[in-house]
Amino acid sequence: MKFKNSIFIRGQIPVINKLIEKPLEITESYKLVRFAKSLRENEEIFNKAKLKVFEKFGEKNKEGNWEIKDEKKQEEATKELDKLLDIEEEYDLDSKIKIPEDIKLSAAEILLLEDIIEIPK
Repeated sequence: MKFKNSIFIRGQIPVINKLIEKPLEITESYKLVRFAKSLRENEEIFNKAKLKVFEKFGEKNKEGNWEIKDEKKQEEATKELDKLLDIEEEYDLDSKIKIPEDIKLSAAEILLLEDIIEIPK
């Protein structure tokens, strides 16, 4: 399956990591672990690319955080970050992960996982 890099900033990764802790059928657990591994690899690449944008347009403040003070540079950085977030990557997930009925997830978690999980009817 393909997902945009925005998966790394929408809060889905912590919920996927939470799902990893849940008891699933062995084949579904295996799919989830493979997917999580491919996510980790691409997240590392994404974070390096994101850092390059901040290095290009910003500077570190006294607290060690990146700042982009110039408005024109902020606009340029935003454009580059938007392009980076819009890139689609292929992930090691050939079909949605089937979860059993007894798995408890909040509505917010289900919303974040709706492209990844198959909910029993």
